[in-house]
Amino acid sequence: MNEAVLLAPHGKFYKQIEGYTIVGLAVDEGEYGDIWEGLVLRKKNKEKVAWISRDPECNGPGFLDITEGK
Repeated sequence: MNEAVLLAPHGKFYKQIEGYTIVGLAVDEGEYGDIWEGLVLRKKNKEKVAWISRDPECNGPGFLDITEGK
């Protein structure tokens, strides 16, 4: 991971999913009827869900922009 990413506001936080593989999608209905989407991640026998929210405080569902790599 390049140094600029680690210096970004959430670089160290995001590093916790390094090495995981996306294996599926998760969907959940929030407290106020909002639909939350996330990525199901797996590494060996560990599984995590990376929920897509509008900000670090999870004040609502958000959008994940997907682009082509270099």
